[in-house]
Amino acid sequence: MQNIHFVDKNIGGVGVICSRLSESGDVVHSLSISRIIKEIKKTDSCERIYFHQPRSHLYCMIISFMYPAKKKRFSCILHEAADYNKGVTNIFRSTIGFIARTLVISILNRINVNILGVSNYVLGSYGILNGQRISYLHLFKEYAGLTSKEGMSSDNLLYKSTLTAWIRKGDAHRAIKVINSMESIGLIANVNLFGDNSEVLLLKKQIKKTRNYIKINPHPSRLRREDFISELEKSTWFISMFDKEGFGLSVFDAMAAGCICLTSKSGAIIEWLPSENFLVLDKIMSNNQITTDCIHAISRLNKTTAVKLISENQ
Repeated sequence: MQNIHFVDKNIGGVGVICSRLSESGDVVHSLSISRIIKEIKKTDSCERIYFHQPRSHLYCMIISFMYPAKKKRFSCILHEAADYNKGVTNIFRSTIGFIARTLVISILNRINVNILGVSNYVLGSYGILNGQRISYLHLFKEYAGLTSKEGMSSDNLLYKSTLTAWIRKGDAHRAIKVINSMESIGLIANVNLFGDNSEVLLLKKQIKKTRNYIKINPHPSRLRREDFISELEKSTWFISMFDKEGFGLSVFDAMAAGCICLTSKSGAIIEWLPSENFLVLDKIMSNNQITTDCIHAISRLNKTTAVKLISENQ
């Protein structure tokens, strides 16, 4: 039997996951009350109905009251923390969004709709302390072969290396501090920028005008995923300073590609990213020198960790 997935916005990490789910045989629909009703009226034609993203959760709540006998087949997937947009949108909108998302999940939990989270961090942000986790890493089995790659040579790994940065809304001021510190100890020769247009342009303005090595790419949601991963595989470093990652698929991609991941020690990432990455970031921000052997070791560790995470979640 097929699983049915309803998604509000087929973008970002959720979009990648839903595309993979579709390729694996599940059915993915855009959010629609009429389509949901049509699916649940089918007599056990599917194993489960999954609702992704906050608006889908609201629809799930409405449908659960309309068809209470069917709710045992529903699962709501939490991809984002309850306060995901805090600091990105204005305080009024982010507060209203936080209250609405938390209230909907609280009601669904109370009426015994199955709630699943992609990390303990996400579940905890909704007050679900003993919730059930769901992993989609089995959808990325191609990473299992990455540990056999030779990677970059010692000469290219440090002083001629490329940094790829994914800049979210509000991240530019944090990313520039890391980039300036890396520049001061000669760790980067190329900078590759993805992300929010206004933040990327702001970051570019803040980087010294004498540097002519900046390459600006589209936001990853408008780029073929294969092209994004190709850029990662040519990079030594990856920056994502967003501090509320529900899982952090872009950081996982970078880790699997053998990049050193310079990211905020927060959100779900700390549940699985090797701590050596955070230690390197601490060294960079303290202007301490980093050896090539250290970078090689962490690159291999990151690849191995990615494969291990996939094998544990088959």
